[in-house]
Amino acid sequence: ARNAQELLLQSGVTLVLKVKSSLMEHISRLTGAKIVQNLVDILPEKFGTCGHFYVKSYKQEKAASGLGSLSPDGGRRQEGTKTKTLLFLDDCPNKSGCSIILRGAPLVALSVLKRIVSFGVYVSYHGSLEAKFLSHQCIAAWDLGVDVPSASMIRELSKAFQRTRKANAGCEISISPFVVNHKVEATPRTSSDIMETQHFFVSLTSRCPSRGLLCEAPSVHDIAFYAKSDVSLERFLLAALPERDRRCPHPRCGDGPEQHIRAYIAGESRVTLTVTELSKDEALPGGESNTIWVWRRALVSTKRDGATPPHPQDCPRIPMTTEASRISLGFFLQYFFSAPFLRAPSKQSLNSDFACYFGIGRGVACFTRERIKALNVCLPPIPITHDPEFDTKWLMSESKNVVHFYEDIFRNIEGAIESISQKIKASTNIKNQKAELKQLEQDVKSEKERVENFVLLNTNALANLKNPLQVFEMNRIRKEIATFALSCITKALEISNSLAPSGSIHNRRPSFLGQ
Repeated sequence: ARNAQELLLQSGVTLVLKVKSSLMEHISRLTGAKIVQNLVDILPEKFGTCGHFYVKSYKQEKAASGLGSLSPDGGRRQEGTKTKTLLFLDDCPNKSGCSIILRGAPLVALSVLKRIVSFGVYVSYHGSLEAKFLSHQCIAAWDLGVDVPSASMIRELSKAFQRTRKANAGCEISISPFVVNHKVEATPRTSSDIMETQHFFVSLTSRCPSRGLLCEAPSVHDIAFYAKSDVSLERFLLAALPERDRRCPHPRCGDGPEQHIRAYIAGESRVTLTVTELSKDEALPGGESNTIWVWRRALVSTKRDGATPPHPQDCPRIPMTTEASRISLGFFLQYFFSAPFLRAPSKQSLNSDFACYFGIGRGVACFTRERIKALNVCLPPIPITHDPEFDTKWLMSESKNVVHFYEDIFRNIEGAIESISQKIKASTNIKNQKAELKQLEQDVKSEKERVENFVLLNTNALANLKNPLQVFEMNRIRKEIATFALSCITKALEISNSLAPSGSIHNRRPSFLGQ
């Protein structure tokens, strides 16, 4: 890389290495250059331009940061300076970006100042977009059949600002003066932390009514305004409107966006998005250049105070400017949920009484808002509690079951041995069977004594053990008794079968344990 950099520099080409992808995207937008992935794609039509560029170095005091660094021997290093080299691109054709250099000490203070300045630029940028966007929304809801002066729109926005400001008394600052914040009782935070509160949480779901499928289950999305998790309204519309190869990823669906209904839920409101594909004859002009058209249409509403509010019969369709289309999608949705004071020139609610339409070429997107009744789900407490007294009673019951199991098993085994003993007394030439039965009796007697010494003498001790292993101990005893009983059954059946007369093996009644 160093050799290539020197060779290019000899030819008058400056090579900059290790540039972050986000920074490359900024440079691409400012200079008009296209980002390429291969050397063969470097073509003149993909070059960008700027007035001039230069490199400048700044010296930064290490001690000024207030954070000392340790040397390999464990002591403090000598105070010195650190050089930081920056590349400047001036007079770019696109004036939508800039760089601000903050210099001073210490670095901790500079970090706080950087966040404050970033938030200030953030607010200023959104303010310019918001002014363009709201003017478009108000004009789009203008009733052409009613003579309403343009000053009425300014007055309505001013009233909305005052009402929102009154509703936000005591709340943290919001980037928009028209959005009502939810009051939270918390300690006031510094201005540098306000930027971290610019989030909007919304639940998203998508369904296909024609197939009866829930293609996207409800999921909560955290939209940080103008951050990586957010997109502009223009980019969202281009991604949401129908296209030839755009299909639902659900394995049982596969339909296009026009067959789906997307719902955004926050609080007690729901915003529904439906898209439609127009015919070629009805396509909106400017589709090749992605011109966004916006208009509003009044919704059919019930009577209020005994009178039906006036509804505009026809609303104008206007093209959106570039600034208005770059507003944050998160803020656009937040206007539907948290801007109740926004009014159209006819003094109707801009979000509740109107459906908002956006169109690009043959695609049309419709947003409608409605109130819903939110249901609360009460979850059990996270800590799991138990009743020691109940545990003791349950263990006592389990230990008694072990004793009953032991008694039933050995009662049946002794009954089977007694039945076989009676058969032996009535038979002849049964020396082998007598020896086998005697051995079985001894085995049963030995096992019974072993189990009695543990179970009968320790029944209460099993339940009173302050150890979670007592349940496993009782299960172990039950398993050993069952295994021993199975071996006794097998041995008793063998002895009983050997006592049967020749040729009558299929006619006799087998002697099982418990009979």
